[in-house]
Amino acid sequence: MTKKNPIYFIIIIVFFLFITGCTTKTITEDFSIYNKNIKRSKSNRNNNNWERKRKSLLLLAQIPIKKIKEHNPSHPIIKETSIILEESLKSKHAKVVITAIRLITKFEFSKFIPSISKLSTNDKRYNVRWYAVKSLAHFAKQESLSIFIFSYLNNDWLIKEASIIGLNRIINNKNKEIVLPYILNGMSSKNLKLKIETIKSLKLKDKKIYIKLRKELLDKKNKRKYTLLLVILNKIKLYKIDQKVRSKIISLLG
Repeated sequence: MTKKNPIYFIIIIVFFLFITGCTTKTITEDFSIYNKNIKRSKSNRNNNNWERKRKSLLLLAQIPIKKIKEHNPSHPIIKETSIILEESLKSKHAKVVITAIRLITKFEFSKFIPSISKLSTNDKRYNVRWYAVKSLAHFAKQESLSIFIFSYLNNDWLIKEASIIGLNRIINNKNKEIVLPYILNGMSSKNLKLKIETIKSLKLKDKKIYIKLRKELLDKKNKRKYTLLLVILNKIKLYKIDQKVRSKIISLLG
């Protein structure tokens, strides 16, 4: 076996240090820009113009919070950003609150889950509740179970859709008896978009789910609902299928 020249290893180490140093340097150099964005956001906190508030919030989206957290979880930028977002959640203007919710989701600020949970059930503004439920579905925490169920019983299909995505993400063998009936209900919905989203976001394999998928696949009323058929095929392939389903799949592919 040939021995490697020591110079080879030195070059590798120097190259690694150079790359790491460049990454850190880039983030550090950008801190001044991020600080400017934060200052502009803070300066508009008491501004009566909601559109200006929202635009100043959007400046925070340029900050790579995840990268900064990796290098220094307690960096002042993270703290300042959190303060601005916390204040924005209390805004009287729906679009400001929604922008804050979207940024919290993007930045993976799970500490705001209790605040977003309150908005999802208590806020009178429909669009705020919808974005709040969507955010909770993204975080997919077990403590959001009751909120997803409560929101699924809402009459609006968009809130139902966000809720069913959340339920599909948190379902497990422990809560299956509680959650599964809502998922099966979504799979049978008269609202096509809700039905598609329910099937598309399925995570759990279960006999009852297979029966529902089978029924929808074989239903003649669905023969021209191509998006629905596509999501059904994508999920039913995970099961051991019977001959009738197999024949149906072959006919669709042919």
